[in-house]
Amino acid sequence: MLIGVKDNGRIAGVSSDEEIYMVEQAAQMYCRPPQTLDFKLHRIEGKTILVATIRESDVKPVKAPDEQGEWRTYYRVADENIAVSDIHEQVIERKSSAHSSTTLAFSESEHCLLEYLQNHGAITAEGYMRLCHISRLAAEMSLVNLCEMGVLKISYHDSSCVFSLT
Repeated sequence: MLIGVKDNGRIAGVSSDEEIYMVEQAAQMYCRPPQTLDFKLHRIEGKTILVATIRESDVKPVKAPDEQGEWRTYYRVADENIAVSDIHEQVIERKSSAHSSTTLAFSESEHCLLEYLQNHGAITAEGYMRLCHISRLAAEMSLVNLCEMGVLKISYHDSSCVFSLT
């Protein structure tokens, strides 16, 4: 994060000690688990800017409160933070688990999904449910397993979570 630089790129500057304290407190109060940051100060145009680097967390997912105070996991897309889907959060949790060992009984619904993706590129969880006439639970389980196994990848388009072949 650049602190002391406006969105238009103009250098505003900061009071370094105060800004470091505020960012450290925010990383402790508004992140679960609390996050550790590294700071570097730079002088540009006679003003101080602060570069705060957030280390990759060993414990995933990392959550922050939304506007209603609900703890959510976010995904960065360009200049936007998007709350991840429940399926994406399950994939993150599974991939960070040391005891992860996914097996999948390849059913007609997985075959239908993979064939659709080969021809059309991407699908939402709801689209998969309708396409294969399966329950939300069955769709989520298949999508999480296929993502964890590296068969599918997750992306976001217009704030919608979509799945495609890796």
